[in-house]
Amino acid sequence: MRARGFRSLVVTVAVTLALLVVFLFALQAPGPTPAPTTSATFVADANAVASVDGDPISRAEWQKAVAIDRAMSQLAGQTFPDAEVTLDRLINQRLVLRQAGNKISASDANATERLASLQQNWRADDAAVDRALASANLSRQDLMAEIKRLLVVESYLKQVQNPAGWLAAQRAKSQVGVLADLSVPVAQVPTPTTVTATAATTITPTRVAQSAAPALAKMIPEGASPGQLAFDFALDDVSGQRVKLSDLRGHPVVVNFWATWCPPCRQELPALQSAYQRFRDKGVILVGVDLKENAETIQNFTTQFGLTYPLLLDRDGAISERYQVRGIPTTVIVDADGVVRARHVGPLTEDKFAEYVTPLLAPSSPTDPKGFLDPSGLRTAPDFSLPRENGETVRLRDYRGKSSAVLVFYRGQT
Repeated sequence: MRARGFRSLVVTVAVTLALLVVFLFALQAPGPTPAPTTSATFVADANAVASVDGDPISRAEWQKAVAIDRAMSQLAGQTFPDAEVTLDRLINQRLVLRQAGNKISASDANATERLASLQQNWRADDAAVDRALASANLSRQDLMAEIKRLLVVESYLKQVQNPAGWLAAQRAKSQVGVLADLSVPVAQVPTPTTVTATAATTITPTRVAQSAAPALAKMIPEGASPGQLAFDFALDDVSGQRVKLSDLRGHPVVVNFWATWCPPCRQELPALQSAYQRFRDKGVILVGVDLKENAETIQNFTTQFGLTYPLLLDRDGAISERYQVRGIPTTVIVDADGVVRARHVGPLTEDKFAEYVTPLLAPSSPTDPKGFLDPSGLRTAPDFSLPRENGETVRLRDYRGKSSAVLVFYRGQT
């Protein structure tokens, strides 16, 4: 069987090393209603891309991890993970290493032995490894240091009775905040020469994925990634009113996962409020999904920050887990047909908000949010409603999903 690649390197549970990099999509939200934390205690490094209970993950650390993931995926013949997945690996690694402390270590000999095993699986000699590392501006020392860290993670989790449950519990009670915009390409991490990169945050949906017809929508797999039909959910807002995502079809919907304790979430609130006021008359709907906090906490916060867009309560974190929210803020952009069009991790600016939602509006009629673009850039035919001879109303949108619809315009006798 072909090598499992860098994902197989991270941690063995039972048979393989796959637990940490396959990334159990365990909920990474905070525990129930944590007390708000100040920015100073949340993260101590202004150059951090994320923070785990106040312990920063620096941009340099993240960039090197992205480079290593890409180089190892190249050797394994796999598509390399996107930046969000790499950050998730670092968060998991940080949680385990924090518990392991200085009680477990890995030697150079252990790392050399593991690399030799991986190279055998990859069918890659030393020269191939060196080429992959050089293409990502990495050294052997970088790779060996990473292998030693992952060997420590592996050793620690072998001592845990239920590694998957343990990791999920650690994520559930940790405050994981994303401080950087991970949709921005990592300038210092070159793409390996033999692998073509794709931007996970801006995938263009297929022609089928953009259809407004219910019949075609059923053909699209549900999920939380661009090109998939957004998982439906029903949550109460702070006033107790039930809001269902599928009831918002016909409008682009921006779903922002956040919490009051999260400083980067607070950082983006003015931009979200401004963007909401700017685009709501064009049919764009913004909803904030709060992780595991009560209505009273959020209402007080809403008054403080002057928020007027709907705020929903994900009381048990189930929706955040289903949407694979690895850290907050995370924002999912859904088009008028319910298809995920983009996923943004980190604070959102008003300009970035506009960049995401503007293509989802009909260019010739900005107040008509039901228009959408197909991959060729052509807009669908404008909808209309006309009476039949028997008085029934005929709407063009009722015929979407048919292989074709022929409109014959003629003038009767006068």
